[in-house]
Amino acid sequence: MSASDHSQRTEGTRARRGKKRRANGEGSIWLRKDGRYGYAAYVPTTAGTYKRVQGYARTHEDARKRLTELVRRADQGVPVASVNWTVAEYLTYWLGQVVREDRRPKTYQGYEGVVRLHLIPGLGGKRLGKLTAQDVRTFITRTKQECQCCKHG
Repeated sequence: MSASDHSQRTEGTRARRGKKRRANGEGSIWLRKDGRYGYAAYVPTTAGTYKRVQGYARTHEDARKRLTELVRRADQGVPVASVNWTVAEYLTYWLGQVVREDRRPKTYQGYEGVVRLHLIPGLGGKRLGKLTAQDVRTFITRTKQECQCCKHG
């Protein structure tokens, strides 16, 4: 190996060393073939396991922000929903495990009433992984148009 080959290799190594690597648990960001940036991180699920959650954004900065938010929520102990849960199952879990532990009893009582009377009858059968913003908008519009006193007696 000549001296010039050695100097080229060490320069390449130095260039790679200057690039900061993420530590374990911080997630990943990469450039996709379509020009967008992908991100992924392992986060806790409602089933008590960990799963890799992926997403994408138009710019590296947006991907970094979304990844940071995903990791921050995981660090706070907020689990992502399991794929097979319905909205009703998740809301029941959320009320019992998150709200009851972190909120006052009167707050829990109010949340429980809204979930039982409105959310579960309207959206409870929908799979959580397939719930869209359109579903929620339709539910809100339908709820505004119905007379709530007649609906609940």
